[in-house]
Amino acid sequence: MNHLGGVEGLAGLLDLLGRSIDPTRLTPKRVLYLHLNESSFDRDRNGAVRFEDEQPITLGHLLELLAGTRVTVKPVIDLANTRSVERYAVPDDLREAVQLTATRSLSPWAPTSSRAQSIDMDHAQEYDPNTTAGTEPQTCLDNLGPLHRSAHRLKTHQHGWTSRQPRPGVRYWHSRHGYVYRVDPTGTHPLGKHDLVAFQAAVDADHAAHLNGHDLDITATLAAMRDIEWLHAA
Repeated sequence: MNHLGGVEGLAGLLDLLGRSIDPTRLTPKRVLYLHLNESSFDRDRNGAVRFEDEQPITLGHLLELLAGTRVTVKPVIDLANTRSVERYAVPDDLREAVQLTATRSLSPWAPTSSRAQSIDMDHAQEYDPNTTAGTEPQTCLDNLGPLHRSAHRLKTHQHGWTSRQPRPGVRYWHSRHGYVYRVDPTGTHPLGKHDLVAFQAAVDADHAAHLNGHDLDITATLAAMRDIEWLHAA
C-alpha cells in the first residue's frame, strides 16, 4: 500500500473518485412502459394507466410510486399515429410500436417476448419490392407482427398454413389440417375446424370492424365462420 501513499493516500483517492463519479450512472437502467388511453388525461388523478403485463392503476397511485425517484420521461408513443415506410427493413421506432401492440409472439401458444432476440418483425402480407409508387406503405403497424423465428419460417416455407392480421396485435392462423387459431393480447384461442373460405370471411369481418372503430370478439368471429359454412351447406 506504500505506493498509494499509505492509508491517507488511499482515502484521498477514494474521495476523489467519489466526487468525480456520478453514482446514478452505475445503477441499472430499465424502461417502464405505461399504457393509457387519451381520455385518461381528461380525468384528473383518477384516470387509469396500466403497467405493461400488469394490472391497471390510477394516475394518482403512479405519482406516489415515482415520488423521490430519478425519472427520465421519454416521448409518448402514439400507436394511432405511427409512421409507415416503403422498405422491407423496420425502423427502430416502428419496431417499438409493434412490440407495444403485441408483447408476445403472435404465433399460437408462443410465450416468447416480442423483445427477445429470437423475434422477427413479420410482414403479415408478404412484402413486395415491386409495388408501384403511390400505394400505401407495406411496412406499417397494420402489416407487422412479432413472430418467433421458428414460427416465421413455418409461415414462410411450410405449405398449408395461412396467416392473416386484420388489425395490429391480432393474428389468425389456419393450419394445414383446417384448424383455426386466433392470437391476441389475451392469448391463443382455438376456434375449431373450418374451411379456408370461412376463415377468410371471418378475418375480413374483423378487419372491416377495425376500420369502423370496433373490435370483433371471439363469439362474433365464430358466428361469421359458421354463417359462411351454413350458406355453403344450404
